[in-house]
Amino acid sequence: MTTIYVAGPVSGLNLLESKKHFERITDKILDAFDPEEVTVLSPMSDGVPSGVIAQPAGYTQNVFTDRAITARCRAMVAKSSFVIADLSRAKSPSMGTACEMAWGYDDPSCMVLTIGRVAGGPMDHAFTNTFTDIFFDDIEGVIEFLLYNI
Repeated sequence: MTTIYVAGPVSGLNLLESKKHFERITDKILDAFDPEEVTVLSPMSDGVPSGVIAQPAGYTQNVFTDRAITARCRAMVAKSSFVIADLSRAKSPSMGTACEMAWGYDDPSCMVLTIGRVAGGPMDHAFTNTFTDIFFDDIEGVIEFLLYNI
């Protein structure tokens, strides 16, 4: 069983829309693989309270505190063989996505695959560029790579 973590900025975005975006990426990955072979995780895997707008900090719901979000995401990345960092929706720099990429990069058994990088964009930084093992234009390119490497 291979575990894939899908990372991507959510700060400043509607969480329900973000959840749908992560679900679309997850569905594309699962459509390409036998569900017995692949598990896909994301920051939205545990669900989100309705009507919440993502913010950098200050969450107060029990399982949705700053600490809980960080711990859950870090644990999911630690279980993963691949981190797919989708930077295509970044409206501003995302510390969460950068951390998820760093956690994947720090694990020699994990590959960080990045899509949607824009030169000069909000996530174009020496750190995020270094954390990336391979850059892709879109999720279809990532899936093609994964089909040959899982």
